[in-house]
Order: sequence, then structure tokens, then C-alpha cells
Amino acid sequence: MKKKIVFTLTALTAVLVLIFSGIFLFRRELTRRLSLVSVPISVSTLPPRHLITVDDLTWIDVPSAYLQADILWEEAELVGLWTRLEGTIPAGSFFYQEMLDAPEAMADFSVTLLNKDQAVFPLAVTISEISGQLMQPGQQVDLYVYGKWPEGQEMMDCLLRGVRVLELQNRNGERIGQADDTLPSTVLLAVDQTYLAYLSIAEKKGRIELYLTASSYAEPECQLMENSEVLRWLKDER
Repeated sequence: MKKKIVFTLTALTAVLVLIFSGIFLFRRELTRRLSLVSVPISVSTLPPRHLITVDDLTWIDVPSAYLQADILWEEAELVGLWTRLEGTIPAGSFFYQEMLDAPEAMADFSVTLLNKDQAVFPLAVTISEISGQLMQPGQQVDLYVYGKWPEGQEMMDCLLRGVRVLELQNRNGERIGQADDTLPSTVLLAVDQTYLAYLSIAEKKGRIELYLTASSYAEPECQLMENSEVLRWLKDER
């Protein structure tokens, strides 16, 4: 009889332990699911290729269980990213990894560096055309054009002063970083849209060369040399 009582008490204790353990685990899981986390959402609808700033973020508290693995919820990892080309981010949306691009992953990053009314002008270059100079993004260069008058007289003059270098690319169209030893095959330049016609004609009729000079930063960015001999040549004036 005594053994039966001991067995019953032991079994009852085991059942109670299991019950309380289940309650404890359930409450802990419930607490985890209901614990609130502050997460950023979009203040307004963000268009393609929009730079994320702190002004685009507002914060709400949501249960941590609702957070998916691909949601970005740290301000530091969001600010400075760009929305992707494929679509917009609706107002009130979470920020998902697949919605955003880091600058280094953007094939069209140079476009985001343009000022108002500017365009990207890709210039294929050789070492002679950049005079063996070491260029890097952000620098300003003077753009010279070489050509010949119909009578065969050669001339070379500055067409644009203070043209900003956006990007250097290798022959595969890949961006070249400052740490790379690769020589550029293409230089992407920021030019005013109104000057694109002159540059296109200059490429067809003559040759474009880039120079780093003391005057490269003396003028406002991308200034047309109105009195340049080469400008008259491009306009077929003499």
C-alpha cells in the first residue's frame, strides 16, 4: 500500500512538473511573440532611385514575431541606401532588403550624382587622351578638343572647363575603385545637357582630351568657353 502511495505521489509530481513546465514555456513564447520592437516604416511613397535619409523614416512598435528576416530595422543600415529601379516603396511599408540597393551595387550610380540639367557623357579614352594623369571620381578636369579646319589647319582649344569626373570604368564597363591598378577605358563625365551636341560632334570630327589644370576648379562647374576657337569649328564658323 505504501509503495502504491509513493508511486502515485511520484506520478502526480511528474505530471505537475510537466504542466508547470508547459505553462512556463507557453508564457515565455507568448512574451517573446508579444514583445514590441521599434521598426522604421516609410513616411511617404518613395520613387525609384530615391536616396534614403532620416526624413524618410518614421518608427512604429510591432511584435517581434512579425519581423521577417529580410526586414531592415536599423537606421544606420538604411540611411544612404537607394530604392531600386524596379518599383516604388509605398507609404507605411517596412523596408525589405530586396527593395534597396547599396551604392557600390548600382550599375547606374553615376546618374545619382548629377546636378540639375546635367547628363552623363561617357568618354572612351586612351592613356594619351588623359595625358597619363591619375584621375578619380569627384575631380574636375578641363575638356580640350583637337580638330582640323577644312583647309587642313590643325587646332586644339579648351571647350569645357571644370567638368566633374563621375566614374572610371574598365573595358568591361566595371567601376574602377581608387585601390585598383586597372587603367580606365571609359570616363563618365557630368556635363550640361545643352553641351551634349557639341561633344558628340567633337567625337566624330576630332578628338577629345582631358587635362587636370590649375583652372579646373577656378570656374563654376562645366563652363562653356564661348570664345574658344574649337567652338567656332564645331559650329562651322570662321
